[in-house]
Amino acid sequence: MDSEVTHGASLSSHPMDPSRTGWHAHGRFASVGDHVLHYVDLGDPDAPTLVLLHGYLLSSWTWRFNLETLSRTHRVIAPCHLGFGYSDRPGEITGVPDMAAAIVGLLDVLNIETASLVGLSMGGAISLQITLEHPHRVNRLVLVDSAGVRWTVPPVIRRVPVWLAAQPLKILPVRWLLKRLLQEHAYRRFPIDDLYMEGLMRPLQMRGSRECALQVARALPHDVTVLSRRLREVSRPTLIVWGREDRILSLKVGRIFEDRIPDSRLVIFDQCGHCPHEENPERFNREVVEFLEDVPPDSA
Repeated sequence: MDSEVTHGASLSSHPMDPSRTGWHAHGRFASVGDHVLHYVDLGDPDAPTLVLLHGYLLSSWTWRFNLETLSRTHRVIAPCHLGFGYSDRPGEITGVPDMAAAIVGLLDVLNIETASLVGLSMGGAISLQITLEHPHRVNRLVLVDSAGVRWTVPPVIRRVPVWLAAQPLKILPVRWLLKRLLQEHAYRRFPIDDLYMEGLMRPLQMRGSRECALQVARALPHDVTVLSRRLREVSRPTLIVWGREDRILSLKVGRIFEDRIPDSRLVIFDQCGHCPHEENPERFNREVVEFLEDVPPDSA
């Protein structure tokens, strides 16, 4: 695969434009196939690799409280999914399969043979897709309030053409609506202040963001249904992290994962919603590191 990696930081949509920017000092851009992905690369290049995969509408910025700590023991790669964050907006995106293929392509570009995966929400579904399709590339799996059992979207999003569904988003107060949604459903005890909203909204202002988000939203119910039928095939040790007060994907979903994934363990975060990695980063980082460093007795 032809590849190229650059440093940089901008909201340019032109592949490999030197003016492109991200959000982190260790942000990079890589050409993967026909598109450019943004990723943060932190830690010892010779350490075991840990890939952090963000959720729907988010970017690698969501891992800002986790990167430094996790990079003490691992080389941490935190990409922005195709169609989201600071990565390219393709004209068409099929959903989880496309985004998973892009992550595998990024690992190929970076010459990373194997890695452990941490997937938040939609990123968990992408992690599952990679683990099921490329088990030899995955060491361990961490699912954080993950999609992969069920996912629903309003009927209008499924039935109306993407270009038409995107029109109201151009006039609606999206920033205000997202803030209300996050406050009421995603977080329990976490400040959704101006600094947070700036970090969330900046990449969402890129041209094509609405259309990509809608295409993925339409695909997720099908993609998640397919994954839910294959959970018993997951062959890698799996840590399941869940916020007890998650109102987007309830704790019941986490318990289904624990029941269906053979070698799995559920850890519940009290007083947390959909994003325990932000609401309780100290415990989250500790749980992840301990899980990754746990060596089974027959492997010692």
